[in-house]
Amino acid sequence: MRKKECEQMIRIQRSIAETGGNTDNIVNLVALSRGKSNKKYALMEYGGDDLEYSSLHNGPFSGDKLKSTFFQAANGINTLFKAGYQHHDIKPENILINDKGVVKICDFGFATKIDETEPMVRSGSPGYMSPEKLYGLTDYPKDKADSWALGCTFAEICLGDDTVIMPVTRDMYLDHKMPYQDAVDILKKARKKAYRKLRKIEGEQAADFFWALTEPDPDKRLSPSEALEHPYFDDIHTSYKLTGLV
Repeated sequence: MRKKECEQMIRIQRSIAETGGNTDNIVNLVALSRGKSNKKYALMEYGGDDLEYSSLHNGPFSGDKLKSTFFQAANGINTLFKAGYQHHDIKPENILINDKGVVKICDFGFATKIDETEPMVRSGSPGYMSPEKLYGLTDYPKDKADSWALGCTFAEICLGDDTVIMPVTRDMYLDHKMPYQDAVDILKKARKKAYRKLRKIEGEQAADFFWALTEPDPDKRLSPSEALEHPYFDDIHTSYKLTGLV
């Protein structure tokens, strides 16, 4: 791990502490090697297998396991959100789960402070990028890209599809040869298809949770804090004694 990444992780953990949050669902930096070298050895908390590996080897998540996993994932993302950060690379590989079902968000290499005065951050994995992030639009809120990525991850882990839910192409991400509205229309079709599958497999509330997170208009999309209060999680709040929920 490079020194810059270690410093970033330390800043994030300090910001979480300063805002009264907890790191129940965040992989913690336990220890760091000393010295002035640009390369550091970091001892990170063990979080288990990532969701991609777990779903491939154990099958798609469903029922209470799906709900518990994504309640905790949403809490981890909300912890960052309240500390003033976005992760910018939420995807199955960056969400860990151990054999006790505890979930941890990991890999903060792309995380940045939320700053509406700065240009849209376009780092991350294209298949999980929101429309406004794909096109680097500046006239949209910049604080709900992680919500979109969480919604895509939720559908992928539940449905067990071999490919990502949203069919992002080079024309959308790199070349921008495809007009923005055309790209949104394609993503809307994929979104509707995933919604119908989720409703059939997991029911209306699970499907609506996905739908609310993947709203193309970020002004109407759920924030991480709002995601935790979605009716899908009504019966799980009493099972988790998590601090800092809005």
